[in-house]
Amino acid sequence: MKNKNYTITQRGCMLLSESLGNDLHKIVNEITKLIINLPPHAQITEDIIEKNTGISKDFNVFELQKALGEKNIYRSNFILNHLTGNPKENSIFQIIAVLFSFFSKILLYHQLEDKSQNNVASVVRNQSFFC
Repeated sequence: MKNKNYTITQRGCMLLSESLGNDLHKIVNEITKLIINLPPHAQITEDIIEKNTGISKDFNVFELQKALGEKNIYRSNFILNHLTGNPKENSIFQIIAVLFSFFSKILLYHQLEDKSQNNVASVVRNQSFFC
C-alpha cells in the first residue's frame, strides 16, 4: 500500500484479511479494485472496502465477537448463520481461532486484580482491540 501511496485503516486491513484469508492473489485483486476507484493518496477504510468489493463488514467474525461481547444473542446467531452458510468464504478454523483468542482475553481480564487500562493492555498485549 505504501509503495502505491495509499494507506489502509487497521479495521480495513483486518476486514480484508478475515474475508480473503491468506490467498495473496485474491488480496492483490481486491486492493487493485480499490485503488482503481480511489483518488491518489486516499485512505482505504472498511466502508470503502464494503462499497467496492463483495465483502460485508456486517457479517464477519469481528462483528460476531462484538455481538457476543454485548450479549446480543439474536445478532450473534444471525451473524453466525451467515458465516456458516458460506463455508468457502468463512473458514470454520479461522472463526474458531479468532473466537478462541477473544475468549482467552476475557478469561485473562477476569483473573486480573488490577483492571486498570495500562495493566490490561500489558497483559493481553493488544491495546487497540481490547481496551
